[in-house]
Parts: sequence; C-alpha cells; structure tokens
Amino acid sequence: MDLLSMSTVKNKLGEADDDAHDLSSKVECTNGQDIIVERPMYFNYKGIWAGGHDVVGL
Repeated sequence: MDLLSMSTVKNKLGEADDDAHDLSSKVECTNGQDIIVERPMYFNYKGIWAGGHDVVGL
C-alpha cells in the first residue's frame, strides 16, 4: 500500500470467503524507524452475528 493510503487489502485484492484466498503479509520499515501495525478483522456470520478482533504489532 502507498504511504498514507486509505485503501485496504480487500480494496486491492477483492473479497473472497474460501480457503483458496488465504493471505499472508509482512510489514517492514526499512529506514530504522519504529512502526505500529494493526490488523482489524470484522465479520458478519449469516447476517445474525457480527463481531471481530484486532491484532496490533510493534
């Protein structure tokens, strides 16, 4: 993603809900600065149960 991008992986790659669309990623700062990375995950199970979780890395 470009610096300060408001885009998401879903915007870039599209949406899929099967095992063939697993995604791994690595975020790395190459200029020696500390960064914080967030991976929020949201879901709506069959329109009945909404939820999510968040993972933060330093």
